[in-house]
Amino acid sequence: MKTLFLIALTWMVSDGAPTVAENLDHEEFTSTMEDQELAPSYPIQYRNLALHGRATQSSILNNVNYGFQSMAINAIDGNQDSDFSHGSCSHTDGDFSPWWRVDLLRSYRINRITITNRKYCCEERLNGAEILVGDSLYNNGNNNPRCAVVTTIPRGATQVFLCHDMVGRYVNVIVRGRNEYLHMCEVQVFGDL
Repeated sequence: MKTLFLIALTWMVSDGAPTVAENLDHEEFTSTMEDQELAPSYPIQYRNLALHGRATQSSILNNVNYGFQSMAINAIDGNQDSDFSHGSCSHTDGDFSPWWRVDLLRSYRINRITITNRKYCCEERLNGAEILVGDSLYNNGNNNPRCAVVTTIPRGATQVFLCHDMVGRYVNVIVRGRNEYLHMCEVQVFGDL
């Protein structure tokens, strides 16, 4: 910006008098430009990669009263409404080692994952769930490296799990080794653009 201002002033002065540019301390101007070039860059921007992913799960709640309210995609619809009856939560049937997975469609460096638990009922069902990140679909992706383990998420609450830039295309949540229902009202996966 200073350069454009100086060029304009130099062009406007043509009577032989000293210009602003000739009186400017060149070293000071250079220092100012160098400082601008060395300024810290903007922080890395993260976005919710799950919004454009594809979700699946081990089963769908087998109850005709709930219909599509329990589909896997409901957990990545961008709606953190934790009331299951509003139709924005995923819900498996009672399975042994139930799991849920989102395919991000390509690998990303994953910074953090947030999970919103169901309100009004059964918050303990998520206790002990493993969050996995990786590129393998072997065993439905349930052998990928672990990002975190859910200790507890209160009813209707959202909890953040740091994955420290793990790389993967698939994010799984699995309740391993027990018969359980797995339900989540939103899963957000934040990674590099």
